[in-house]
Amino acid sequence: MAKQAAKLGFKEIQFDYVRFPEGFEHRADTLNYTRGDYENNGKDGVQQRVDAVTDFVGYAREELKPYDVDIISSMIYPSHWGEGYFGVEKPDLNPYQVVSGYMKVENEVLNQLEDPPTSRPWLQDFTASYLGSGNYKPYGTAEIEAQVQALYDNGVEEFLLWDASNRYTRGVDYSKE
Repeated sequence: MAKQAAKLGFKEIQFDYVRFPEGFEHRADTLNYTRGDYENNGKDGVQQRVDAVTDFVGYAREELKPYDVDIISSMIYPSHWGEGYFGVEKPDLNPYQVVSGYMKVENEVLNQLEDPPTSRPWLQDFTASYLGSGNYKPYGTAEIEAQVQALYDNGVEEFLLWDASNRYTRGVDYSKE
């Protein structure tokens, strides 16, 4: 379907959530499913799943190469990182540091590739109150601008915003400083 969409002129095809379902690792041994070529490769179930997803993405990349569709859109929402990632005790409270820390790692990995994809990450434009008192803050103009600036400071000039309610922050300055 992705090739057909590319042939029809779509400039972007997103493979959203290319992964096994959340919690799969807790039910993998009780579910009835085939592991195909990964069944007897000598690796544990987790690594088999990592290999399956990695192989699919590699296959899709090769199949779509003639259509010049190659962008990675990592979901780097500060709210989704655990304590201590990128040296930040409470990630949601420090959007610039988290996004910048992630981008340094991503840039290092992508720069090792012969033909790296364009990075166009997803940024957080929502308040993660589910993290509990003291672990989140209301996200508004300053938090969005901090994430965007972190991208610019790390050489990334494209991004996407996410808010499940589709109520995006108004008045954000997206210009490069």
